Amino acid sequence: YANKKARACTVFLTVFLIGCTVFTLAALLPLSHVEVRTSFSEETFTVSAGGYKTKVPLADIKNLTLLPKLPHDDFWRTNGAQTDSYSIGHYRGRTYGNCNLYLCGDTMPILMIQTDKTTVFLNLPEDGAIEELYEELKEKSGSGE
Repeated sequence: YANKKARACTVFLTVFLIGCTVFTLAALLPLSHVEVRTSFSEETFTVSAGGYKTKVPLADIKNLTLLPKLPHDDFWRTNGAQTDSYSIGHYRGRTYGNCNLYLCGDTMPILMIQTDKTTVFLNLPEDGAIEELYEELKEKSGSGE
């Protein structure tokens, strides 16, 4: 190196580029294999996928519906991830307003969970899993059609 300034600049740029690479990999790693997971606690239903998580108090559930397909509501992503194989995160719809999508593939039906504050749409890839979840949620929350 010709001088100390050039060496310092080179070290700074190297550290900066390594930091950017690590940050990018850490941010994208949860999205490399998206799997929708659900769980229950005493008072809460939780759904998560790809670094996104929604907790729904069971007492706040106003409506549970199994839909044959996702409603056409011109959803746009406000904070989430979307590819040909999944849509996860925070979205906004013209009819449904702020909502959370946890959709993997074209698996139908889709479970819609509505509270006063938000709407959650989710599906599960295993045959019959979403119907079982619907029945369990209906029983634990006292909601459903």
